[in-house]
Amino acid sequence: MNLSNTASQQRVDPIEIAQEMINNIPTDEDHVKLVTQLTLVCRELALVDETTATFFILERIKPRFNLSQGEARLLLKPVRVFRKRYQLEKLHADQKKTSHEFSSNFVGLVDVVEQDGKPAFLVKNSYGALSIEDKIELNDRRLVPPTIETLPYLLPRADWVMAQFERYRMRPAKEVDSALADELLLYFQESAELSEAAAYHLVTGWAFSTYLMESFQYSPILWLFGAPGHGKTRLGRAMIHVSFRGVHLETLAAGHLIRLATDHHATLFFDVKDLRKKLRQEQTLDLLLFRCERGLTIPRVSQPGKGAFNDMRFYKTFGATLIASNELFDDSAIESRALCLRMPYSQRSLADPVTPELALGLREKLTAFRAWHLGNSLPVPERSFVGRLGDISGPIHQMIQMVKPELWKEVHEFIGGLDKEDKACRADSPDMRILRAVKDLAEVTKDDKLEVREIREKVNNDRDGRPVLSVETVGRKLTALAFHKTRTCNGRMAIYYDRKLLAALLRGHGMAFIPVVPSDPSGDSFQV
Repeated sequence: MNLSNTASQQRVDPIEIAQEMINNIPTDEDHVKLVTQLTLVCRELALVDETTATFFILERIKPRFNLSQGEARLLLKPVRVFRKRYQLEKLHADQKKTSHEFSSNFVGLVDVVEQDGKPAFLVKNSYGALSIEDKIELNDRRLVPPTIETLPYLLPRADWVMAQFERYRMRPAKEVDSALADELLLYFQESAELSEAAAYHLVTGWAFSTYLMESFQYSPILWLFGAPGHGKTRLGRAMIHVSFRGVHLETLAAGHLIRLATDHHATLFFDVKDLRKKLRQEQTLDLLLFRCERGLTIPRVSQPGKGAFNDMRFYKTFGATLIASNELFDDSAIESRALCLRMPYSQRSLADPVTPELALGLREKLTAFRAWHLGNSLPVPERSFVGRLGDISGPIHQMIQMVKPELWKEVHEFIGGLDKEDKACRADSPDMRILRAVKDLAEVTKDDKLEVREIREKVNNDRDGRPVLSVETVGRKLTALAFHKTRTCNGRMAIYYDRKLLAALLRGHGMAFIPVVPSDPSGDSFQV
């Protein structure tokens, strides 16, 4: 018989059950079997008080089986053991019922909102209706919102969000979304000065995307770049204050980033001096890079003493990211995941401070936007860019296509211009120097092989003050660029220079490719 089941069952009279049990035991039962049978009786007696159990043992069990006084009293010991076990089981069951777990992320949650000065869950059910809950029962877990003191961002006010949500019921969603986009655009225009109108539309689309991150596989790092005093921090604050759970950080500590990503699903704004140095010190470059793609996990040993499989956890850090810096980070891994906005020198006065309180009204409207669209299919426009640029620009494209589709052409051209600027900035990178050397040598050779030593000499002869590259470095980079290695007849390392591959690489690095009709029918001449 299962003890927990016995303890949990509602007994009408355990004494009657015990009496029936001893009636079924023969009075001449073998001593060993008798002890076993009476132990089962003691388990029933543990459900009544001590006095009643003692009376039953001395007045009914003792005379029936002809036990001595000492033998009868020995039966009180298992009764007490079972009674203590029942009490512990009841205590654990009561604790399980009353214990809770702090959470700010589960399916159907719109956001944690403020109601009557306290945090509450704003939940969207399967029928599209909203409700405000102070707790949620989910798979034997009782979830409650975190306390306000533990949240590094203002909470939207519940009644204001509900009022904004009603606008979607009264008017077409496209009309409400478009009006909200206009409000966001005006807010950014009053908060900072950008180089052109398309830049404002881009940051508006990015802000919308932070509220529907569940719908995206990728998210770009938005990089605000400029000299001191050009308004990077001001624009970053304006953006983070209207973003979904936006947090302004001056640290890159791994513990902070992991908790903000996994517990809060926060939008992060890194306003950090010497970004390269701090990333190296904190060893958190992987955390920053992995924020750009859903599904990537960061391994960390959290409890070394627990042994294999129990000492390590894998954290998902995907989320919207914003960086302000007065230096470009010379790392292709970050550059390929970022859209870099170059901040102009501000020509006008921007006196009003940028505060979370000022942006709260817009956050509440954006929370209503999230509530309406959460769980719905988003428009999936045709891919506008190839490669990783197409991946990271996808969320902004989808948001603009949903709220202001007529603006996408302008934003598309702007993003294309940013990409060209980035490629121009990387013109002196080692990869670019090597590709130019391969191109120049390919134009004057009739062989289909180029020696790595010869490419290295060409690179260093044209270095114009830039660092000297070794043969090993040039060889590794040629391999990374997908050129196939071979050896010449004298045993020297060489590459096959595939003209189509070279042309594609040059285009990808921002050099125009102009095909030329070959003079030799077997050739594929080209000009760059």
